[in-house]
Amino acid sequence: MVWSVDRLGHSLPDLLASMQTLNGSKVELFIAQQSIDTTTDAGRLMFAMIGAFAEFERCMIRNRVKAGIDRVRAKGRFHGRKPVSAKMEAAIRAELATGKGMLKIARELGGGSGTVQRVKRGVVVGPAALAQAAKVVSGPS
Repeated sequence: MVWSVDRLGHSLPDLLASMQTLNGSKVELFIAQQSIDTTTDAGRLMFAMIGAFAEFERCMIRNRVKAGIDRVRAKGRFHGRKPVSAKMEAAIRAELATGKGMLKIARELGGGSGTVQRVKRGVVVGPAALAQAAKVVSGPS
């Protein structure tokens, strides 16, 4: 039993593969929210149709988000995480060099653990990178 089709897989091929795996193990599926019972022919048909619509909905959401991001970028506004200041980045690197844990560093410096992880991995958007990104978005001056 699963609560909803979208909890079972992220795409129609993914859903169908899950269904085949379950069938191969002699397991039948009941989807509570949509009241779909895959032991019947009608239930299997509804499963496939709802899976197709769920995948379509995810694609539409993805396209709307991409269009919104493109619109913001066209206006020259930055989209994404706020940049890490050079001072904060240096402080995080100094603390990492001492061997402290990421959560402890984040707590002590008043930042997020995700920020510490990005600095550790070297994925940091600082002021220099932002200036370069602004040139790319606005075009050559």
